[in-house]
Amino acid sequence: MALSRVAFKAEGLEALKRYLLVERERITKAELARRIGVDRATIGRWIETMIAVGIPVEHDEQRRVYIDRNRYFTHLSLTRDESVILMLALRLLQQYLDKPNRHGVEMLHKLGLAFQQGIAPEVGTYVQAMADEQRRDLTTRHTQSDHQRLLERVGEAWIEGRKLQLRYKPLHAKQAFEDVLHPYLLEPSAIGRSTYVIGYSERAGAMRVYKIERIEGRPLPLDDRFDAPDHLDVRRLLTGAWGIWFLRDEQPTRVKLRFSAHVTRRVTETRWHPSEQTEPDGHGGLLWTAEIDAVQEMLPWIRGWGADCEVLEPEDLREQVTGEVRRQMRMYGIADTDAGNRQQRFDDIFGE
Repeated sequence: MALSRVAFKAEGLEALKRYLLVERERITKAELARRIGVDRATIGRWIETMIAVGIPVEHDEQRRVYIDRNRYFTHLSLTRDESVILMLALRLLQQYLDKPNRHGVEMLHKLGLAFQQGIAPEVGTYVQAMADEQRRDLTTRHTQSDHQRLLERVGEAWIEGRKLQLRYKPLHAKQAFEDVLHPYLLEPSAIGRSTYVIGYSERAGAMRVYKIERIEGRPLPLDDRFDAPDHLDVRRLLTGAWGIWFLRDEQPTRVKLRFSAHVTRRVTETRWHPSEQTEPDGHGGLLWTAEIDAVQEMLPWIRGWGADCEVLEPEDLREQVTGEVRRQMRMYGIADTDAGNRQQRFDDIFGE
């Protein structure tokens, strides 16, 4: 059945918008007409309609057409349930970042306005009130945080597929180094309340994970573009990661922990790692195992459980945690009975 003129225009406008958003290169109206299958005059009228509804369609000196991505990303159509999830995600993001970010606040305000003008006026008023309170807080604290500026630059390079020149200082390094990164992925880590960029490092000639907060100065998106490799499987890449860290070319380590009966229910309420397996230990507690890439990165999580978590494997991790416990005991003036027993056995054998 033939489409009505209204339906035909609606589909054509959507096709044109989608094409201009996907196409990285600027294009003439004549070429657009050929690719979409309409005449040039129709393309011209559709472009005028798009501009009238706020889509920033631009023309360069050669009259080529493009959408200014700095002014426009996309429109989203959300169901009621999707809107609720988005609101919760924005609130969780703000708590997770623990750093001011004006973009998150403005998104929350827009969502509240959509609720208010739609089917949930009272919910919209509540959400907008939260956003307004956070706006006042931002004005009091900072106009723009360093983290927000860094995230803007990295996000620009990631979205546009451009290489990123940056200066990076690892946690324990004495000085920073220069690198050019192909940003393949942005990923948050709830463990450290931080954000990471994963990509190909031209300096290292391999994949690297850089923490946004450790990038110094102002990273620069370059004019040079990159294409992510066809074989890159991000899901598989991160399967063994604890939080966000991974060792791409090494085999993961089997970590085995014993949790006390006191925290077993809390441990089982959350799936902490894709590879984890659990079983009762026979005494009311829980045995927890997982294949982990960078074992050191899960140490803060292990420490957080205190005496309710015992490291069983690997042995070097157990020894490290044992050493930390002994240092804590000395710090609090508690006697190390194991050390005392060893000294007593030595004295018994060899004399005082």
